[in-house]
Amino acid sequence: MSYETDRPAPVAATPTATYTWIMSDEKSSWHPGEIVPSSGIYECDCGGEHHWSTDVKGHRFPPLPPVCMGEYWTLKAQAHPEENVG
Repeated sequence: MSYETDRPAPVAATPTATYTWIMSDEKSSWHPGEIVPSSGIYECDCGGEHHWSTDVKGHRFPPLPPVCMGEYWTLKAQAHPEENVG
């Protein structure tokens, strides 16, 4: 088997992120897919207080449930209160 030597090797495409937010001390809500800044219980921002998620620091926030009209996750109860969120 022979290979062409005058052709460059294929390069895998660089993955692009679908989120653009940067976490900061002032941030209080996160989009699905963003990295969880602090382990705890998060709820959706729809105001119904019926959709919540237990998330682990460093993991990504899950999608909001299909019936939820919210757009973000907000921290309801921090798992380790000694940590700063964000």
